[in-house]
Amino acid sequence: MATIDTLGASAPASSLILGKHPEDIHSIIQTANEALSWFDHLFREIKKQAEFDHDDRHASLATKLTTIATLSGMGAHLSFDIGQYVNMEDKEMESALNKSESQRQRAARELL
Repeated sequence: MATIDTLGASAPASSLILGKHPEDIHSIIQTANEALSWFDHLFREIKKQAEFDHDDRHASLATKLTTIATLSGMGAHLSFDIGQYVNMEDKEMESALNKSESQRQRAARELL
């Protein structure tokens, strides 16, 4: 059985998914899940800051706007970082998929 050496750890090639170990695929999904959870918290806090609260008359509009701007900036930074990460993973998986398809086509031609 063919093996692929990844940083000194051999794994059967058949256990790879788009050139990645299942644990690596799971890690990508966990990262995306965590980022979406962060967005949920950010958007909920932005909504809370934007709503008028009769019990919170002491909070000035300027303070609320500053908080909204800060949270929005955090969201923009997070979305950019996660976007770069997901884009990189997408390109690696697409490359592995293309390589796999090329190998499949080459093997099919050899059978003819």
